[in-house]
This record gives sequence, structure tokens and C-alpha cells, in this order.
Amino acid sequence: MTTTVPPSLLTSGPAFSAYRATDQTGMSSATWTKVQLNTETFDTAGAFDNATNYRFAPLVSGYYQINGSVQSAGASSVVALGAAIYKNGTAVATSYAPIAGSSVMAVSAVVFLNGSTDYVELWGHINGTGALSFTGGAGVTQMSGVLIQA
Repeated sequence: MTTTVPPSLLTSGPAFSAYRATDQTGMSSATWTKVQLNTETFDTAGAFDNATNYRFAPLVSGYYQINGSVQSAGASSVVALGAAIYKNGTAVATSYAPIAGSSVMAVSAVVFLNGSTDYVELWGHINGTGALSFTGGAGVTQMSGVLIQA
């Protein structure tokens, strides 16, 4: 069976996918930390800053589907992991759970962005001891988003 997407559901609005290329080290235990997503897979509108603020700030107003994930790197002493989507510096969606060792935590939300001053960021939280970090690499510690309705 072939499914055709009606043209009214297609959008040519902003979309991006970015990830952390290498491990982000130096995490403090039990502290929310902004993930420095420093590599873009794609960025159709040049709205993702992968060099300074590590955030998505589109110039088109609308509702965006935002997805993210963080992975804890290496430390067997990690006991909990969290991922959050922040809008303008405040968490709008959070996932947090106890874990053992290296694990991935995903988060997603539909977020309204005003197209002028709003932005979204990925934040992570590791609770543990020792050298704590977010794992780098495509598709591991990452965030993506797309305009779903203007």
C-alpha cells in the first residue's frame, strides 16, 4: 500500500539536525548542563547556532516538533540521566530516570516559537561520581526540529 502525503501537510519551513561531535566532558553531578551541539547534519534555514550559543532560533513563527537525546559516556557510577528541551532558558519538556552505566535518555515536545526572539536548546543531567560526560557522535547526543504548522 502506498501512502501519499497531501500537499497541505508538507512544509518548506525551517528544519535542522545537530549533534555533539566528541564527548562533552567536565559535567557536574546532579546539575542541568547545556549540551554543546557543535556539528550540524543539516540546517535548512541557517537557524541553528553550532558555534556560540548551541541553539535553534528560527525566523519563522509556528509550532515545531523538537526531539533530543543525551547519552552518558563511560562512567559506571552513573545512577540517573536526564534530557530536557529548554525554551528561552526554561525547561518545557523533561525526561529523567534512574540508570546503570552508559544509557540514552530521549525527550520530545511540540513547541511554539515566535520567529523573532524565541529559541530552544538541549540540556542534559547526569547524577553520578567520577568523570561524567555526554557521549559524542552522530545520532547519539543530538537534537532535531522541524516546523509542523505555521
